[in-house]
Amino acid sequence: MKKIISLFLLFTLSFIMAGCHPAALETSDFGGSFSERLMQELGGHIKPGERVAVVAFYDGDDGNYTALGNQWRDRAESTLSRQVTVVARRDLGALIDELEEHQPGFNERELWSKSGADYLLVGRYYLSSRAEKDFIELKLKLLRVKTNEMVSAMDWRTRLEAGWQSRALRITGNYYADSIEVIGPDAESAKRGPNLKAQLDRDPPCYKAGSRA
Repeated sequence: MKKIISLFLLFTLSFIMAGCHPAALETSDFGGSFSERLMQELGGHIKPGERVAVVAFYDGDDGNYTALGNQWRDRAESTLSRQVTVVARRDLGALIDELEEHQPGFNERELWSKSGADYLLVGRYYLSSRAEKDFIELKLKLLRVKTNEMVSAMDWRTRLEAGWQSRALRITGNYYADSIEVIGPDAESAKRGPNLKAQLDRDPPCYKAGSRA
């Protein structure tokens, strides 16, 4: 029986801005250190006893999860864990495996609800060059799981050290590809055949006409 696949590609126009390696953190255009800003603008909203899950940061231009994004995710987790409870990644991985095995097609909100996380820290980054220097800008948001609302947001921009390119090229997945959600199969889908719904508004586009998705 054929599956109905609904493809939700949420594309936003990319604003090419700044970049950084954790060793160069203290030279941000935004002032203060990354750790100080994170706790001041985001961590301060998390009360004692509440839990936060830090979601993998992705490249906002192409949606890729990279070693560079993981580096900044590690930094955020380390900073938050000094004052609040951070959900361990291994626990999240085990929960995902369990849901995929017993509840095919589960939605993301169900995952975070079952994880016991009160908040999600989500983020994307953008890279740019200026005056022969490389920059990264992180755009972070703190989301409340129960009400599905944004509690606070933070921008962070700083320089990247030499060698960041190799980390940016180590890709472990793609944010936009993860947006594919399996809805079927059912009796009606067998009659209709596969149904693909997409919003393609990136310029330049990620996919060319006729390419496989």
